[in-house]
Amino acid sequence: MKRTPFYRRPGRTGQFSGLRERVIWMIQTRGRPVTGSEIAEKFGVTLIEFNRVA
Repeated sequence: MKRTPFYRRPGRTGQFSGLRERVIWMIQTRGRPVTGSEIAEKFGVTLIEFNRVA
């Protein structure tokens, strides 16, 4: 059985777990550049919180 990659293992589960993969998916599904404020709005966080994590 293959091990799950370290970046997909649930360390601290919370609002921002898996954020990188979700943001990449969001950027790839749209055919245009996406701003940080659009990403923050989509995930229901403030721009300040998103900038701290990103």
